[in-house]
Amino acid sequence: MPGNDEYAIGALTEDGEPMMNPEAVGAVPKEELKKLIVKKRLEIKARLAKYRAGQAAWPIKNKIAIIVDDGVATGMTMSAALKSVRAREPKKIVLAVPHGVAESMERLKKTSDEVITFSPPPFYSAVAQSYEEFPQVEDEEVIRILKNSRQIKNR
Repeated sequence: MPGNDEYAIGALTEDGEPMMNPEAVGAVPKEELKKLIVKKRLEIKARLAKYRAGQAAWPIKNKIAIIVDDGVATGMTMSAALKSVRAREPKKIVLAVPHGVAESMERLKKTSDEVITFSPPPFYSAVAQSYEEFPQVEDEEVIRILKNSRQIKNR
């Protein structure tokens, strides 16, 4: 949502397909939304190139894919991630999150083969509410983790 990066009016799959939150998408004028989608598609393309460093995505066809996040609010980002992973034909998709908004979690159960989570807190306003510290993960950290993972995988 313009002006509130923590509230997702939608998310894009890895190939740029928009998945919109029907409850929030009307809050942004259509022309602004179109511009935002174009901008985010370019951002996805650039991040994938940066993160993968010229290497193909790890093959996951017929494997178990475990998708982990720190929590689920609207579920839009996770919906896009699950759709992106499903397109790569894993044998099974497991969603593992410590907590999430009940309605969002119910929706995600329909696109996952298995969901592992705790009960949501009684009042859930944002993922960050459950953490004493909630720093953003910077690109450099993602790149370092992926590089280390590739080194372990290649041993």
